[in-house]
Amino acid sequence: MYQRAEEPPNTMPTNTAGPSQPILATASYDVPALDCPQELQLIEAGLGSLAGISALRPDYVQRRLHVDFDPATLLPATLEGRLNAIGFPARPVTHDKQLHVLPSVPRRYDTLAAAALLTAAIALWLASGPAWLGTLLVAASLLVGSYSVARAAWRALRLRRVDINVLMIVAAIGGVAIGDYFEVATAMVLFGVSLWLEAASVARARGAIESLVQLTPRVAHCISSQGTTDVPVEGLEIGDRLLVRPGERVPADGAVVSGASTVNEAALTGESLPRDVAIGADVWAGSLNGDGAIELRVARRADDSTLAHMARLVDSARVGRARSVQLVDRLAGWYTPAVVALAAVSFVVLPFTAQVAWTESLHRALVLLVASCPCALVISTPVTMVCGLHAAARQGILIKGGEHLERAAAIDVMAFDKTGTLTRGEVRLVDLFAADGHKPEDVLRIAASLEQQSEHPLARAIVAAALADHLTLAPVEGFHAERGAGVRGIVDGRAFIICGAGGGTLNSTHGDWQSHPLWQQALADRQATLAALIGPDGLWGVLLLADTVRPHAAETLEHLRRLGVQRFAILSGDRSAVVNELAAELGIDEARGGLLPADKLAAIKELEQHGATVALVGDGVNDAPALAAASLGIAFGAAASDTALETADVVILKPDLHRLGRLIAIARECRARLRENVALALGSKLLVLGLAAVGAATLWMAVAADVGATLAVVFNGMRLLPPVRRRETRR
Repeated sequence: MYQRAEEPPNTMPTNTAGPSQPILATASYDVPALDCPQELQLIEAGLGSLAGISALRPDYVQRRLHVDFDPATLLPATLEGRLNAIGFPARPVTHDKQLHVLPSVPRRYDTLAAAALLTAAIALWLASGPAWLGTLLVAASLLVGSYSVARAAWRALRLRRVDINVLMIVAAIGGVAIGDYFEVATAMVLFGVSLWLEAASVARARGAIESLVQLTPRVAHCISSQGTTDVPVEGLEIGDRLLVRPGERVPADGAVVSGASTVNEAALTGESLPRDVAIGADVWAGSLNGDGAIELRVARRADDSTLAHMARLVDSARVGRARSVQLVDRLAGWYTPAVVALAAVSFVVLPFTAQVAWTESLHRALVLLVASCPCALVISTPVTMVCGLHAAARQGILIKGGEHLERAAAIDVMAFDKTGTLTRGEVRLVDLFAADGHKPEDVLRIAASLEQQSEHPLARAIVAAALADHLTLAPVEGFHAERGAGVRGIVDGRAFIICGAGGGTLNSTHGDWQSHPLWQQALADRQATLAALIGPDGLWGVLLLADTVRPHAAETLEHLRRLGVQRFAILSGDRSAVVNELAAELGIDEARGGLLPADKLAAIKELEQHGATVALVGDGVNDAPALAAASLGIAFGAAASDTALETADVVILKPDLHRLGRLIAIARECRARLRENVALALGSKLLVLGLAAVGAATLWMAVAADVGATLAVVFNGMRLLPPVRRRETRR
């Protein structure tokens, strides 16, 4: 299945074609044989004659290939056919919005048979059996163990490429030529074992992704006029009414319309304590219902749920774009040719310069050939990235890709929006001043009427205050909202605006209302946020709203400093006096108030001028331009997730400031594991090369070192994964 590249699989853009460029599409395939850049080189060679291919984007962890192509020139069926023809069986990913079930670990019966034959030969020799029979068993083990390797080598040679399979066959032929039958057979068995162990280890990391999907039930209890029936979760529509019984998992995102219970959201947010829910509360797919039965109305389809977003973000993290992954791929690109060249040179030069016999020189060259496989080096980075992304997702931190996780480890400046981020966002109206000639209830009614179409926390507080006073809101004509400034509209036949101290262009035609004594009197309150209601004849009234600081805000900032964040800033549209007061309370280095969205964007660019890596934490709506421009945009709270998933790099589902510390900690631990893995992979190779240089390495040692390095880097990366919990029964 393919789709336009403007909306490629999992909402990750891959092409920005201009007017004169072809519109590209993306086809995605599961390719079980794709686990290394050497396989990608073979695929590139095999697809080279096809016109219309723009780019190949591999995912070695999931063994998946994304192909950007021109659908006017090339058909997906042609792509799939060519992949199969060149020896890379491919299966299209047919559900772009759902996580594809990953293939299981392939069974290697040839390796098992070869190992059994070799073990029998060793046992026969130890029992002083016939030597010829032991030699025959070794030869049989070599033939069986090298069969699949020879097939893969022939595939590479047909495509005019040299890969590890070709090198292993060359090493086997050379070893047989000099009489090292047992060593070559042992190396072949170990090579087969290494491929199986690598596949099994990487499957453990892929299983972390699949475990997210398994949190969603397969069926939901749908309530209709005919009663309650079980329907597939994939068939649910927005507005459907569902029954969730005690102990069952919530099948879809929605709002509770009947009943009360508790829900455990640990799998989504990392919060271990259950949350009480009643009528009106939002619940997420994958949450575990407690002891009460609840009914909910579906708010999102299954493939658009928060859990589905989590799974897709980990599934399609595009780890190949991370800087460290690119660096390792480039390193692997020259490593193999360099070692192959070194092997050839050593074979020719050593007999003349070091008086080494030709057979010994050939043996050392063969060891170098086997040591030229870069698989441990290549797999070291994507496995670690996927495990880090999964570890963050299980704590309610959604990261759009490996490059963003990598950037989070380098954050040294963190900027915050104020309302709903450092503060709770639970704003309430604390006072109201009405100008002469106007009644307070009229000021509140008109202000609430204007704000009833807005989702800003200040607007919700004004509307809530009016409804609490049993005021009847009026319809609004010509409603217009200016992001970060305020709103305008016609109420009761008159034009009004409601805005803060700045107001942007909204107040340009309403005179100098900010010099009004009433406004100046309100400015004396340093704790309250101000909103002015301005009518055709000037200022009607001032509303004073107050918010509270989130608990543990100061503690979190101190923790972030210990993690290496050097500087903090507040970038807010609120009054400078309020922002400065909050900054002083929390010990924040810099405070800027009265900012419009464009001002926040400029502030981010200014903070980044001296090479700082800046993260902006905001609600993902008013802060969208600045979130997109920051080195790392972090949207705070699930309420903003729809917008945030389009603009921010990271979404923190639960509005808990402690999650920021966990994000930085996971990112830095991931960076440490990456460095350790590269050191392990390169160190093992250099050790074998050094031993080979002095004639102390054997073929099986070279293969064993590659096996050990591959396992070491995979398991080291998997240390990032959360502990395995006992699976709860799905109903």
